[in-house]
Amino acid sequence: MAHRFIIQSMTSQVDTDSKLHEIYQSDTLAVNSFHHQAVKDLGIDFVATAFSPDGLIEGMEWKGDRFVCAVQWHPEMMVDKVPEVMPLFTTFVKECAKAQIAR
Repeated sequence: MAHRFIIQSMTSQVDTDSKLHEIYQSDTLAVNSFHHQAVKDLGIDFVATAFSPDGLIEGMEWKGDRFVCAVQWHPEMMVDKVPEVMPLFTTFVKECAKAQIAR
């Protein structure tokens, strides 16, 4: 029997001065976040850039020059049903290509 995922979403708030905001051009994102773990302390030079309604970190980015953007939701599970998640993937691929050319 195949498993089916039901996409449940909540709205995360996105900092306007962030890569996520630049990617999605929105202050809010509907995400399929379901946690059994959460980020408590960010690593050195990381900043939280998206938050769930209960204050959990949903997105984080590195302050440096390279593209490092992490999310706590599961966009890979949404691609078939919610194509609006694709900008995160396409931006990642573009940034990887730019980094490869710069080598």
